[in-house]
Amino acid sequence: KNEIWSGIEYQVAAGLIDEGFITEGLAICYAIHDRYQPGFLNPYNEIECGDHYARAMASWGVYLALAGFQYNGPNGFVGFAPKITPKNFKAAFTFAEGWATFEQTRKKGVQTAKIILAKGNLKIKNLSLGVPKNLKSKTAKVSIDGKEIKVSTDFSDKKVLIKFPKKINLIEGQTLEIVL
Repeated sequence: KNEIWSGIEYQVAAGLIDEGFITEGLAICYAIHDRYQPGFLNPYNEIECGDHYARAMASWGVYLALAGFQYNGPNGFVGFAPKITPKNFKAAFTFAEGWATFEQTRKKGVQTAKIILAKGNLKIKNLSLGVPKNLKSKTAKVSIDGKEIKVSTDFSDKKVLIKFPKKINLIEGQTLEIVL
């Protein structure tokens, strides 16, 4: 087989997903995986300008796009807007100084989101969350390990921006919970 730059395909897939073309973006990913199935080629060696990649590094962009993940460490900005299973979403994420899981559920008009810090720390000044268009609540209850924090919020049709009065610093083992 000829070399194929799966990294470019993953880049296009991530771009499509970012723009809301989820089915089309995932179709490209499925085509890559079909091409590298064990019957044809080594599924742990997606050829990308050479051999022996565990996965093309660009595939990480698809993961981030599906989660709607945004991060700007110096500005203290974190955002999530899951494009798949937003009613019951959970995934791991890395930050400049650690890693965490993000969980989101939507039940009976209530959206709950959690950032659970597994290692390191995470400084947040502003947090953006995707919300359904029909979300009736325009309030946010925010807490760290059950202790409520006062915040200001800006709601739009598709997201809420939660602004902390000062940058918070989540440390290993803490949970930031947002209930909308």
